[in-house]
Amino acid sequence: MPSNVLDAPNPKGGRFFFSISHAKTTESIYPPRLAVDQIKQGGNTGNCFLLSVINAILALPEGESYIRQLLIEKSDKVYVHFFQDDKPMWIAVEKSLPTNWGLLSSGALALMSGDYDKTLKAGDARQVLRTFLGGFDTYIAPSIQSRTTVEELYNKRIYGCSGEDIYSFIFLLRPYDRLATEVLLIKHIFSDDKSLLNDWWDWVAQDPESWKKLVSGKELLFEEEVLNFIDCQQQKSKDSPLKAILAVKQWLIKNKLLPGKNHYSKDELIVYSALVEAHKAQQPIVASPKAKASEGLIAQHSYAVLGFTESKMTHRKFVILRNPYAEDRWITQFFLPGGRQAKEVIDNKGEIRLEISTTSRSTFKMELRDFSQAFAYIDSGNSLNKIKIEQLEEDSPSPSVVRLS
Repeated sequence: MPSNVLDAPNPKGGRFFFSISHAKTTESIYPPRLAVDQIKQGGNTGNCFLLSVINAILALPEGESYIRQLLIEKSDKVYVHFFQDDKPMWIAVEKSLPTNWGLLSSGALALMSGDYDKTLKAGDARQVLRTFLGGFDTYIAPSIQSRTTVEELYNKRIYGCSGEDIYSFIFLLRPYDRLATEVLLIKHIFSDDKSLLNDWWDWVAQDPESWKKLVSGKELLFEEEVLNFIDCQQQKSKDSPLKAILAVKQWLIKNKLLPGKNHYSKDELIVYSALVEAHKAQQPIVASPKAKASEGLIAQHSYAVLGFTESKMTHRKFVILRNPYAEDRWITQFFLPGGRQAKEVIDNKGEIRLEISTTSRSTFKMELRDFSQAFAYIDSGNSLNKIKIEQLEEDSPSPSVVRLS
């Protein structure tokens, strides 16, 4: 039994032009089963960061069991378990429901500030992950080209490279850059032959403006574009360093530093592996789009990652997401999309192509590359396997209560 329980009044205030009132309930707080389609964001609230974390927890094999441990009914009170500064605690809230809300959200808001508008305007899914799960949230970085374009990298000051990363590619385009780690470029690209690196750089230096144009104005630079460009430059040159050119092309293909029309880049696969491993480790995952959101997504909104799938035909990888908006919403579906849906279709020529469109449905799947390009923040919480909830014994006398005013 915890030594202290915070007795919290109902959160006050409202959202936009709407006040939020509470009504006592005598019904059980739990339905027979818990599922993401029961989590519905109200149109006049901004609690997506709360609800998406709940959805992300429910998406895990042990998620429903964990949620059921967080809320315990005792007479006219509901005890809600949270973490504050990584310390476990219980909050006692009145068994009443705010409009379109649930007791878990109500308890979280009571802990965070006690005010709907104040909390919702500054909502942060990362804070909710820590509040529900304790420990620390982990940032899963999107692929490099989704965070910064190759053109931006080309114009940046870069300190060294590994010989096997995107920065190594940038240094190949910047002849004799003193910040390049030459020994690693020579080792990994040119088979320890320094003369080949010099031959390559001399060749690039003959026409630097064309190489600048290669990387300029592109949101994504593809491997095929670079290989075709190298071939064109080779045809234009009288004395092309054939051995050095072949070494660079083989290195690009082998290391998959750039995305291809029919393959993922090394960075994209790292993102996918991190997502899958976090999910397997029972870590809830939430994602928020870039400020300039892709069509079908909403800026400053949170989505839960539910799972993953792979095409048997093309081996494309997909991420399944959940928007906390209700599937059966009425008015908002006309101006707020459910998500950004990807599907494979077979055209008249028998070729399989990817179609991406806006969907009104709240559960949708995105192709991995599109997902990585669309989201700015991807965060996972503490593993459910590592969390120990301090039990609130049902048959114990009432715990000592500290009033949270």
